[in-house]
Amino acid sequence: MTVKHLATSALALLVLSGAASAATLVNGSLTGTVGTGSVPAGWTVYTGSPDTNDVTNNVGGGTPFGVAPAGPSADGGTWVGLGNSSGTFAETFGQTIADFVVGATYSLSWYAGNFGAVTGPGYLGDNSIYAALDGMIVGSGASLSLGDGWYEQSITFTATSASHILSFGLTDAEYSYLSIDGIRLTEATPAVPLPASGLLLVAGIGGLGLARRRSN
Repeated sequence: MTVKHLATSALALLVLSGAASAATLVNGSLTGTVGTGSVPAGWTVYTGSPDTNDVTNNVGGGTPFGVAPAGPSADGGTWVGLGNSSGTFAETFGQTIADFVVGATYSLSWYAGNFGAVTGPGYLGDNSIYAALDGMIVGSGASLSLGDGWYEQSITFTATSASHILSFGLTDAEYSYLSIDGIRLTEATPAVPLPASGLLLVAGIGGLGLARRRSN
């Protein structure tokens, strides 16, 4: 193998060894037991009382949909419903993810629906779902009006710490009740810093090539 080939191979190995991996999201499908004021395993209620729903049970059961969903999301099964009472309360839920790579950019996507809830003053308003890291909003989906469909939404963000609390809530203070399902978190752009030892290795191989040319 030539010195050139050695240098190329060494650099490739260093790049691969420094590549980021997707952060570990638990139960992004939101598979759980239908219930009021509870979320599926792997997730935590932070404020209010989000619910676990399915196609026949809204607000955990017993509350009519504003518009019945045409079916489950493309992810299937159960999902989480999030309400907002014109700013009086706002429901949020999430989980801690501890294996982000600092400086890497991640793609976060989910399915959203606005089926509303016929209770109290009526939770039938337009709204959107936001995603937050450690309580700071990093992006939101498009605003949805009452309807029977699911819509795929996505944002990107850059990790600034190895550990972040990822959470979801409703963007606007409107009487509204939206559903979320099929949450997915994938690496979009890896952070690939070249270690100092790697730079020395590549420089050393380059120096070897220069010395070899001078001796010829």
